[in-house]
Amino acid sequence: MSLTLDEARARAAALSGVSYEIDLDLTDPAAGTFGCRTTVRFAASAPETFLELTDATNLTVIVNGVATAPSYDGRRIALSGLAEDNVVTVEARVPYVTDGDGMYLFTDPADGETYVSAYCGMDIAQRVFACFDQNDLKATVALSATADPAWTVLANGRVAERDGEHWRFARTEVFAIPMFVVCAGPWHSRTWEHAGLPFGWHARRSLAAELDRDFDELRTTTQACFDHYGALFDEPMPYDSYDQAFVPGQNWGPWSPPGASPTATSSSPAAG
Repeated sequence: MSLTLDEARARAAALSGVSYEIDLDLTDPAAGTFGCRTTVRFAASAPETFLELTDATNLTVIVNGVATAPSYDGRRIALSGLAEDNVVTVEARVPYVTDGDGMYLFTDPADGETYVSAYCGMDIAQRVFACFDQNDLKATVALSATADPAWTVLANGRVAERDGEHWRFARTEVFAIPMFVVCAGPWHSRTWEHAGLPFGWHARRSLAAELDRDFDELRTTTQACFDHYGALFDEPMPYDSYDQAFVPGQNWGPWSPPGASPTATSSSPAAG
C-alpha cells in the first residue's frame, strides 16, 4: 500500500475542498501509454503535501500558476509552498496495464477490437491520474476524454457533450476517488430512460447478440432493483446516470461505483 495510516490521517487533516478536472487521451493504445492531464483544486492548512501518480513519464507540474521541477519518485509528487487555496496541474503519460490494476488494455480475441478501462479501488486510481488516493479525501470529478470516434466512453458522470472523438462528462457529486471508473471501446449499447435518468447496458461488440437476447430481462431486473432500493432510503440516488457494462479482465467482482458499474467478465466471446 502507498500510504501509512499516520500519513493518511495527516493529509486528511490538512486538506479539504478537493475537486478534479481530468482530461484523458486514449487515442493511441498501441503506444502503450495514454495521456492524462489533471487539475486538482484544494484548500490546505499545511505548506507541503503530495499527490500519487504511478510510473508516469513526460511529467510536468504547475503549482498555483508556476511550473516546477517535480520531485517525483515514481509514485509520489511532492508539493511545497502551498497556499490556503491551491490549483495544481499535472500532465503525464501513464502506462496501460494488462493485470487490471490501472488503465487496462484488452484486445478481444473474438474480433480483434480494442477496449480500455479503469476500474479502480484503493491504490489503483493513482495508476490512472494524479490524485490524493485515499477514501476520506472525497472529491468531485469533471472528466473529459479523447478517443477513437468509433468508440463509446462511459464514466461516473452523465455525458454532457460529444463532438466526434471528444467526450465531456458532467461534474459528479462528491465521492471517494478509488471509485473512479472510465470504460472506452466499441461497445454495443442498449439504453433507455427510467425515473428521469438515462440507463444503459453495454457489452463488447462480439457479445452484441447475447446482450440483445437478454436485454429485456436485464432492463426489467435493473429497474426493479433501482426502485426497490429507492424505496428503502429517504434520499433518491444522488447521481445523474446509471450504466452497467460487461468489462473484461477486471480484478474486482461487480460493485457499484457512482454512475457506471462494470461487471467483470471473462475474455470468452460466449461470456456475459
